[in-house]
Amino acid sequence: QYKGRYRSNMLNGAQFVEALGHLGYPGTSSLKCSEFDWLFDCAPENLHFLRFVCRTLNRSNVLTAEEVAAFQELQKSGKPILDEGALSEVLKTAGASDGNILGPSSSSFAFAQEEDLTLEELRAELQVLNKEKELKQRRYNKLQVVTT
Repeated sequence: QYKGRYRSNMLNGAQFVEALGHLGYPGTSSLKCSEFDWLFDCAPENLHFLRFVCRTLNRSNVLTAEEVAAFQELQKSGKPILDEGALSEVLKTAGASDGNILGPSSSSFAFAQEEDLTLEELRAELQVLNKEKELKQRRYNKLQVVTT
């Protein structure tokens, strides 16, 4: 049902359902796209996350059932699993000097996709970012008071 919908620059329920399909979520063909439009209408502060889900994630970002089972077996075995810090160190030695083994283009990939945003989307994101900046400034000011 969602496959026949057109793809516009504005995010909507159709794009969200399409993203779920790309992720391999079962039963997406029975989902009604319009039932997910509220995500984009009622939560402008989540626009960045929703854009990421709709435009970036795909099946290669999701673990298969076999991969989950293999990880659970690894946890049960007691063998060491790299934490974030140790993994970062390994990636630095295995990859480029900046630790990005995927190459320089991978970090700019998200920016390339954002070039096709509408003015309305950019304004909404700017509003969200300004709110976040204000919140962080208030937290910073509170910390300054506490530390003095």
